[in-house]
Amino acid sequence: MTSTAWLRRPASTLAIVAGLTLASSASALAQATHAEELLAAFTARVESRRSQWIDVRRDLHRHPELSGQEARTAGIVADHL
Repeated sequence: MTSTAWLRRPASTLAIVAGLTLASSASALAQATHAEELLAAFTARVESRRSQWIDVRRDLHRHPELSGQEARTAGIVADHL
C-alpha cells in the first residue's frame, strides 16, 4: 500500500481510523500524565530523604571496613532497608 492509499478508503473506514487514533492518543496522554505524576511523587520522596542518605554515605566513608568484613556497614544498610 502506498503512503496515500489510505486516503482512497471509504469515509467510514477513515472515521474508524481517526477515532482509533484519537482514542489511542487520549490513552497515551493519560498514561503520560500518570507517568509524570508517578515520577514527580518519586522525585519528591527521593528529595525528602536525600540529606539522610548523604549523611549515611559520609558516615560509611568515615568508618571504612575491609572487604568481606563489613559488619558495621551491613548493619547500617539492613536497618535502612
